[in-house]
Amino acid sequence: MAKKESHYNHLLYVKDRKIENLEERINNTRDNLDKLINSKMYEKGNQLIYELDQVNRQLRLFKDNLYAMESELRSNIRSEFADTLRRNMRDLDNSIK
Repeated sequence: MAKKESHYNHLLYVKDRKIENLEERINNTRDNLDKLINSKMYEKGNQLIYELDQVNRQLRLFKDNLYAMESELRSNIRSEFADTLRRNMRDLDNSIK
């Protein structure tokens, strides 16, 4: 009887150890999964920050070019207007003579 009880106690001990081992593996797997998810999120966040920085640089470049084009356009319009005005003044002077 004591032998049977000892055998059952041993079986219970083995089962408890297996359960503890499985719980440990579950905890390790969960921790590894959390680490993997965190690293993927960190990687994605860094990628988004990089892309945002690139887009901001492009936007700044477009704005700079827009202001330069606007200044050039104004300059061209003033130049054409001044040329047209001089031409009309010259034509007017010639018609008066």
